[in-house]
Amino acid sequence: MKEGDKRHGTFTPVFKGNYPLCLQAIAGQRIEWQYMGESTMPPLGTGLFMAMTDNQVLKDQKYWVYEDAIEFESNH
Repeated sequence: MKEGDKRHGTFTPVFKGNYPLCLQAIAGQRIEWQYMGESTMPPLGTGLFMAMTDNQVLKDQKYWVYEDAIEFESNH
């Protein structure tokens, strides 16, 4: 994947409480995610994604989520 690529997937965090409320609110929902690049902190090389939703708080805060907290659709 390259920066800016988009994929659909479901936010499935192991521990929902580790995330801000605006991210907890989208857990279990199928949404579009934009690839932001690889993590430069451990775990190194893990993809980082930003939710592409109409949730204004998520847009304003620009939270990035590790790819292992997202269940991506296999056809993409």
